[in-house]
Amino acid sequence: MAKSHGRTAYFSIEDSGGSTLRNISGDLTNVDHQEDVDIPDTSALGDSARGYEVVGLIGNSFSISGHVNPAATTGAHTVLSGLVGLAGTVGYEYGPQGNASGATKYSGEARLTSYSLSTPVDGVSTFSASFVVDGAVGKGTF
Repeated sequence: MAKSHGRTAYFSIEDSGGSTLRNISGDLTNVDHQEDVDIPDTSALGDSARGYEVVGLIGNSFSISGHVNPAATTGAHTVLSGLVGLAGTVGYEYGPQGNASGATKYSGEARLTSYSLSTPVDGVSTFSASFVVDGAVGKGTF
C-alpha cells in the first residue's frame, strides 16, 4: 500500500435517522480506528510460564475528533449530538487514504459511547466522540 497523508482521509457516519451517510471529513482533525483481539490466559497448574494458546473474539472501536460545526443536517456536531442516547447502531465508512475508487475502506455498524465538547476561551470549539463497533468490521475498497 502506498503511503498517504492524513489530510486525504475520508469519514462518514449515518445520522440519527439511520438511513443517510453524512460525510463529516471536513470537520475532523483525527480518526483512530482500533482492532483488539482477546487472547485469554491458558496457564494451568504446574506450568512454569504463562500460556496464550487460544485466540478469542475480535473487538473494534474508533474515536474521532474535530471542530464543532453546527450546520443543519451535515455539520459534525449536528450529526453526532443526534446520536447521543440512540438505542440502535449507525453505519460508518472510513477511508484512511480517502474514498477514491480502489482505496481501502473500513465499514460497519457502531454505537456512540461518549461525546464531548471543548470550548476554550482562546481557541476553536472542538469535539471528541468514541464508538464501539457492533459485530465485524468490513474491510474492502471503495
